[in-house]
Amino acid sequence: MKITLIVDELLRDIREKSSLDTNGMDPEVKYRVEAGSEKNDQLKREMITVSSALTRMLSRFLADNDRAAADNMLGMTDELAWNLNLSERRMVGKAQPLTDACHDYMVHYVLARYYKSVNAGELSNSHSLQTADAAREIEQLLYIKTPPRYE
Repeated sequence: MKITLIVDELLRDIREKSSLDTNGMDPEVKYRVEAGSEKNDQLKREMITVSSALTRMLSRFLADNDRAAADNMLGMTDELAWNLNLSERRMVGKAQPLTDACHDYMVHYVLARYYKSVNAGELSNSHSLQTADAAREIEQLLYIKTPPRYE
Protein backbone atom coordinates (compact mmCIF):
# COMPACT_ATOMS: atom_id res chain seq x y z
CA MET A 1 0.00 0.00 0.00
CA LYS A 2 1.30 3.45 -0.84
CA ILE A 3 0.26 6.57 1.06
CA THR A 4 0.81 9.75 -0.97
CA LEU A 5 0.18 13.25 0.35
CA ILE A 6 0.29 16.14 -2.12
CA VAL A 7 2.16 19.11 -0.59
CA ASP A 8 -0.04 21.73 -2.30
CA GLU A 9 -3.17 20.09 -0.83
CA LEU A 10 -1.60 20.08 2.63
CA LEU A 11 -0.68 23.75 2.29
CA ARG A 12 -4.17 24.63 1.07
CA ASP A 13 -5.77 22.93 4.08
CA ILE A 14 -3.26 24.52 6.46
CA ARG A 15 -4.03 27.98 5.11
CA GLU A 16 -7.81 27.40 5.22
CA LYS A 17 -7.72 26.18 8.81
CA SER A 18 -5.42 29.01 9.82
CA SER A 19 -7.75 31.54 8.20
CA LEU A 20 -10.65 30.13 10.22
CA ASP A 21 -8.52 30.06 13.39
CA THR A 22 -7.58 33.73 13.06
CA ASN A 23 -10.96 34.99 11.90
CA GLY A 24 -12.03 37.92 14.08
CA MET A 25 -8.53 38.79 15.32
CA ASP A 26 -7.13 42.29 15.22
CA PRO A 27 -5.68 42.77 11.68
CA GLU A 28 -2.09 43.27 12.91
CA VAL A 29 -2.24 40.20 15.14
CA LYS A 30 -3.93 38.21 12.39
CA TYR A 31 -1.14 39.03 9.93
CA ARG A 32 1.49 37.90 12.43
CA VAL A 33 -0.31 34.68 13.39
CA GLU A 34 -2.11 33.52 10.23
CA ALA A 35 -0.33 30.90 8.13
CA GLY A 36 -0.79 32.70 4.83
CA SER A 37 0.90 31.99 1.50
CA GLU A 38 3.71 34.44 2.30
CA LYS A 39 4.78 32.00 5.04
CA ASN A 40 5.04 28.96 2.75
CA ASP A 41 8.79 28.55 3.37
CA GLN A 42 8.28 28.33 7.11
CA LEU A 43 5.33 25.96 6.68
CA LYS A 44 7.36 23.71 4.39
CA ARG A 45 10.18 23.56 6.94
CA GLU A 46 7.66 22.50 9.57
CA MET A 47 6.26 19.98 7.11
CA ILE A 48 9.68 18.34 6.75
CA THR A 49 9.92 17.87 10.52
CA VAL A 50 6.34 16.62 10.77
CA SER A 51 6.81 14.16 7.89
CA SER A 52 9.71 12.67 9.85
CA ALA A 53 7.43 12.23 12.86
CA LEU A 54 4.85 10.54 10.64
CA THR A 55 7.56 8.28 9.22
CA ARG A 56 8.43 7.22 12.79
CA MET A 57 4.77 6.36 13.41
CA LEU A 58 4.63 4.27 10.24
CA SER A 59 8.14 2.78 10.63
CA ARG A 60 7.07 -0.70 11.71
CA PHE A 61 5.12 -1.09 8.48
CA LEU A 62 7.45 0.62 5.99
CA ALA A 63 8.57 -1.49 3.06
CA ASP A 64 12.27 -2.34 3.37
CA ASN A 65 13.25 -0.19 0.39
CA ASP A 66 11.58 2.83 2.04
CA ARG A 67 14.11 2.98 4.89
CA ALA A 68 17.33 3.12 2.91
CA ALA A 69 18.18 6.76 2.16
CA ALA A 70 17.96 10.14 3.89
CA ASP A 71 19.49 13.60 3.78
CA ASN A 72 19.13 16.91 5.58
CA MET A 73 18.31 18.95 2.51
CA LEU A 74 15.60 21.46 3.36
CA GLY A 75 13.95 21.31 -0.05
CA MET A 76 10.45 19.94 -0.43
CA THR A 77 9.16 17.71 -3.20
CA ASP A 78 5.65 18.00 -4.64
CA GLU A 79 4.47 14.98 -2.70
CA LEU A 80 5.27 12.92 0.36
CA ALA A 81 4.97 9.16 0.02
CA TRP A 82 5.30 6.12 2.23
CA ASN A 83 5.31 2.53 0.94
CA LEU A 84 3.74 0.29 3.55
CA ASN A 85 4.08 -3.46 3.76
CA LEU A 86 0.81 -4.52 5.39
CA SER A 87 -0.65 -7.99 5.62
CA GLU A 88 -3.78 -8.69 3.63
CA ARG A 89 -5.95 -8.73 6.76
CA ARG A 90 -4.43 -5.50 8.04
CA MET A 91 -4.82 -3.70 4.70
CA VAL A 92 -8.47 -4.38 3.86
CA GLY A 93 -10.41 -1.15 3.37
CA LYS A 94 -7.81 1.08 4.97
CA ALA A 95 -6.04 2.84 2.11
CA GLN A 96 -8.26 5.93 2.00
CA PRO A 97 -8.96 6.19 5.76
CA LEU A 98 -5.23 5.86 6.51
CA THR A 99 -4.34 8.47 3.88
CA ASP A 100 -6.96 10.85 5.31
CA ALA A 101 -5.69 10.31 8.87
CA CYS A 102 -2.10 10.96 7.75
CA HIS A 103 -3.27 14.14 6.00
CA ASP A 104 -5.03 15.33 9.17
CA TYR A 105 -1.97 14.48 11.26
CA MET A 106 0.29 16.51 8.97
CA VAL A 107 -2.06 19.53 8.82
CA HIS A 108 -2.68 19.76 12.57
CA TYR A 109 0.90 19.05 13.61
CA VAL A 110 2.28 21.65 11.18
CA LEU A 111 -0.21 24.20 12.51
CA ALA A 112 0.61 23.33 16.14
CA ARG A 113 4.33 23.82 15.50
CA TYR A 114 3.76 26.96 13.43
CA TYR A 115 1.49 28.58 16.02
CA LYS A 116 3.98 27.76 18.76
CA SER A 117 6.70 29.54 16.75
CA VAL A 118 4.58 32.72 16.48
CA ASN A 119 3.59 32.66 20.17
CA ALA A 120 -0.04 31.70 19.60
CA GLY A 121 -0.13 29.17 22.43
CA GLU A 122 -3.88 28.65 22.60
CA LEU A 123 -4.09 27.84 18.88
CA SER A 124 -1.02 25.61 19.16
CA ASN A 125 -2.58 23.65 22.03
CA SER A 126 -5.83 23.22 20.12
CA HIS A 127 -4.03 21.76 17.11
CA SER A 128 -1.80 19.62 19.34
CA LEU A 129 -4.94 17.93 20.68
CA GLN A 130 -6.18 17.34 17.14
CA THR A 131 -2.74 15.96 16.21
CA ALA A 132 -3.01 13.46 19.07
CA ASP A 133 -6.47 12.41 17.84
CA ALA A 134 -5.14 11.85 14.31
CA ALA A 135 -2.17 9.88 15.69
CA ARG A 136 -4.52 7.58 17.64
CA GLU A 137 -6.60 7.07 14.50
CA ILE A 138 -3.48 6.16 12.48
CA GLU A 139 -2.36 3.67 15.12
CA GLN A 140 -5.81 2.14 15.33
CA LEU A 141 -5.97 1.74 11.56
CA LEU A 142 -2.52 0.16 11.46
CA TYR A 143 -2.96 -2.30 14.30
CA ILE A 144 -6.49 -3.61 13.76
CA LYS A 145 -6.96 -6.57 11.45
CA THR A 146 -10.05 -8.05 9.91
CA PRO A 147 -11.05 -11.38 11.47
CA PRO A 148 -9.57 -14.47 9.82
CA ARG A 149 -11.71 -16.38 7.35
CA TYR A 150 -11.94 -20.11 7.65
CA GLU A 151 -13.13 -21.73 4.49
